[in-house]
Amino acid sequence: MPPVSIGVNKINHLQMYHLLRFCQQHELDPHLIDKALTYSENKDYLDSLVPNFDPENRLNEWEQTEEWYMENFFLEHYISCIRDGSIVSEDTGPVDASNPLFSLRLMKHVSFSLSAFAQEHKV
Repeated sequence: MPPVSIGVNKINHLQMYHLLRFCQQHELDPHLIDKALTYSENKDYLDSLVPNFDPENRLNEWEQTEEWYMENFFLEHYISCIRDGSIVSEDTGPVDASNPLFSLRLMKHVSFSLSAFAQEHKV
């Protein structure tokens, strides 16, 4: 007889978080999640409990999520659009491909020594 393992978790914390979030979004009881099953088995089971999952009915919800994202993360979106070339700045023009994007690796360290400055200028 093989040993029986009690309390074996087949899902990690991130997967559990996504399953709990799915339950919250679809108003399901989180106790329906079985930790002895894999993530995909739990997800398939929970999907079967959601009545009439129709993406076309959720377009308004997704548009509101996009509006929230644009309000809270506008700068990130704007910079990614400039890099893609879909937005061209009136001040700087299009992004020059020969000029590399900003990188800390390309920066050169400039040091300043007060004693060297004083000796050089005889202060």
